Amino acid sequence: MSARGALLLHGKWDVPDGAMRPLAETLVDGGWRVRCPRCCWSPRRHYDVPFAAALVEVRAEIDRLRADGCDFVLVAGHSLGANAALAAAAADAPADALALIAPGHRPETLRAAGLTTDALAAARAAGPDRRLRLPDFNQGRRRLLRFRADIWLSFFDPAGDAVMAHAARRLAFPRPVLWIDAAHSGGPDDSADSTFDLLPPHPQNLRIMVDSSHVAAPAAAITPVREWLQALEGQRWTT
Repeated sequence: MSARGALLLHGKWDVPDGAMRPLAETLVDGGWRVRCPRCCWSPRRHYDVPFAAALVEVRAEIDRLRADGCDFVLVAGHSLGANAALAAAAADAPADALALIAPGHRPETLRAAGLTTDALAAARAAGPDRRLRLPDFNQGRRRLLRFRADIWLSFFDPAGDAVMAHAARRLAFPRPVLWIDAAHSGGPDDSADSTFDLLPPHPQNLRIMVDSSHVAAPAAAITPVREWLQALEGQRWTT
């Protein structure tokens, strides 16, 4: 029997049972098969793999939903999870639709939050296995943490694969994308962000704003996500 599956990717410094839990519970109540993995940017894992390997993990989670009988898979992400959802789709992960909630961790905008050229230079000069004290950022907050230099660069290089605009340009074919901004974000002003406009055109692409903080955006997104998914279902999940 076919089923609908959803992969939910939590945000930076969060956990699977954190900000995404209300949305996960709503989807489960609606009959969806839901997976909420612990991503490498969670506190417990602390960036234990590079960005590209994190995307491989996303694809593996989608494959598990397919193996469980899901013929339609939504990948929904919050903050850095939204960034990874888009990048995974651009790397050919077989997602049928994307819900990007308060997309965050944009290396191209982190300089406004305090990312310095000295940090970039130090990481680029270090050997791939060398650990350095390097900055991590989250909604205006900054922490110095010990990173393996190559892993840090994979997430923070302003010209690297974690740049959302690069992922949008690499999407090989159109699919429905719901992009949800949070009105009361505590991070750098991304209001002029144009990544959504770089997505392959699709009649069911939609960008909206919810009256929410960045952290509470997944809960605030429940109704628009549900309505958007119902519209997709009414059109036989057109892709």
